[in-house]
Parts: sequence; structure tokens; C-alpha cells
Amino acid sequence: MSNLTKRIAAASAALLLVIGVGAVARPHDGCGRGSHGMGFSADMDADADGKFSEAELSAALAKRATNMDANSDGFIDSVEVEAYHVARKAERREARFARMSESLDANNDGKLSVDEFAAGAHDRMMKRDRNGDGVIERGEGRGGQRRGQRPPMPPQN
Repeated sequence: MSNLTKRIAAASAALLLVIGVGAVARPHDGCGRGSHGMGFSADMDADADGKFSEAELSAALAKRATNMDANSDGFIDSVEVEAYHVARKAERREARFARMSESLDANNDGKLSVDEFAAGAHDRMMKRDRNGDGVIERGEGRGGQRRGQRPPMPPQN
């Protein structure tokens, strides 16, 4: 591999890393699980003061870059970035399923039956019936939001 090719590969990997970091660091509405309401993972807050210093951010990003460099050659290529993101997505999916199973497992047997899932999904959908008439009408569902947007948070009792 020529020196120029290595430099292009390194620059591409750095760009992919920055894009990935930007997605994580992007402020959002505070609904993310495991975050401090700013899109950051709680484990990035090393001193647990509820803030992310430049040193904490640098340490977390360095750790992420090291984790992405699967073959430990000191460079991150597109295959490593893709593998890293696929693995993180699988972890998030497993965590989401674990939370769902825990909340819907009515008999606490550690398994989610078809009936438990259906009952939980039914209850969740019927919470959207804002006027209590037993019908989910246009405008009651997700607050009239477009697909892909988060529904409004339900009132806290």
C-alpha cells in the first residue's frame, strides 16, 4: 500500500469517526436512555459530576477510537468502523429487548410469552386514546408527529 493510499485511508477513517462521534455528541431532547440529556453516554462522565469536561470527552473518544481499531494497527478503516457500529447496534437492540421483556413479563418467569407481549402492546397502544372513548383517532396516536419522530412523553403520575 502506497503512502498516499495509507493517508487517504487514515483520513477517511478519521472522517467516519468524527461523523460517528457527532451523532453521539449531538444534543437532543433528553429522552435518550443512559444519557445526561445531551446525547452522551453516562459512562463518559468519569467524575460523575453531571458534566463532560474536555478531558473526559478526549479520554472517551480515545477509548472509542482504540476500540474501533480491531486489528490494533494504529489505523481505523471503514470495515472496522462498520463492524464497531454493527456491534453497538446489536448491543442497543439487546438492551432494548431486555427492558421490554422485563416490563412486559407479567408472571416474572424471565420469559416473554406471546400473550404477555400482545397484552403489553395493547395497553401501550390504548394509552394513546387521549379522550378515553376506546378508539384511537387521527391526532391521538403519536401527537400528529411524522414517522421517525419520538412521541410526546406521557404525563408523569
